[in-house]
Amino acid sequence: SVTYQNLQAGNYLFRVRAVDSKGSVKGESTGLNFTIKPPFWQTWWFWLIVVLLTAAFFFISGYLVMNQRRKAYHEKIESEKKIAELQLLAIRNQIDPHFTFNAMNSIASVILKDDKTKAYSFFVKLSNLIRQVLTSSDKITRSLSEELYFVQNFLEIEKLRFGNSFEFVINIVQPVDLNREVPKMVVHTYVENALKHGLYNQKDRAGLLAINISEADGVLRIEVEDNGIGREKAKEFNHRSTGKGLMIMSFYYNYLDRYNDQKITCRVTDLYDENNQPAGTRVIVMIPEGFRYNPKQDETK
Repeated sequence: SVTYQNLQAGNYLFRVRAVDSKGSVKGESTGLNFTIKPPFWQTWWFWLIVVLLTAAFFFISGYLVMNQRRKAYHEKIESEKKIAELQLLAIRNQIDPHFTFNAMNSIASVILKDDKTKAYSFFVKLSNLIRQVLTSSDKITRSLSEELYFVQNFLEIEKLRFGNSFEFVINIVQPVDLNREVPKMVVHTYVENALKHGLYNQKDRAGLLAINISEADGVLRIEVEDNGIGREKAKEFNHRSTGKGLMIMSFYYNYLDRYNDQKITCRVTDLYDENNQPAGTRVIVMIPEGFRYNPKQDETK
C-alpha cells in the first residue's frame, strides 16, 4: 500500500516491481497509467466563463448607469419643460388681457370724474400687479405674503370695476409664517373663480368673499369662501368657461407632489342655506409642513 499526496493535475505512470529480501528483482515490472483531472476552478473553461461573466457584469453595469443617466437627463428636461409651461400659463392667467383693459377703462372713468387721487391709487395697484407678474415670471412659487398682497390688489381693482358690488375680507389667524413658500396663484386662482362664477352673477344679496389663512401642526390651511350662486347655477352663466385656472393649479399640484410623500390637498364644498338653496362655495387647500418645490430642496427649509 502506498500513498502519494498533493499530486498536481496531469498524466502519470505508476510502476511496480517485485524485490526479495536480498534486493534481487523478481520478474518483470508492471505499470499503471492514470490521469488526475484538475478541479473545475483550475480548468480553462472555468476561467473563460469567469472572464465572460466579468465582462458581462461591467457591460450591464455600464449600460444601467448610462441608462439611468439618460433617464435622469430626460426627466430633468421634462421637468424644466413642465416648469416653463407652468410659468407661461401662470403669466397668462394672472393678468388676463381683458382684466387689464377693463381695469384701465375703470381707472379712466375715475379720471373723467375728476377723482385724480383715487385714479392714481388704483393705477398704482394695477402697476403693482403687473410688476409682481413680471418679477416672478421665472418662478412657480412665492411667499404667502406676496401671494396675499397680489390678491388684495386684484380684489380692490375688481371692486372698482364692478362698482363695489361685493366686499372681501382677508383673515390671518396667527401664528402664520407669511414668509413660507406657496405655489404661485394658490389663493388668487380660487378668489378669481369665486368672483367670476359665484359673486358676479349674484343678484339677491350683497356679495361677500372671505379668505381665511391659518396654520396648525405645520400644515398651512387656505380657505376661500363666497356667498355666490354656487357651482351648479354658475354653469348656466358660464357654459363657455375653460376652467383654465383650476387646470393650472391641478398641474401645479401633480408636478409638485412628485417630490413629496405628503401631498397638497384641495377640497371644494358647495354651501346651502336652511332652505337647501345654493349659498356659495368653499375651497380649502392644505399644504403640509416641509413641502418641497423641487427634488434638491432641503426638507428642513
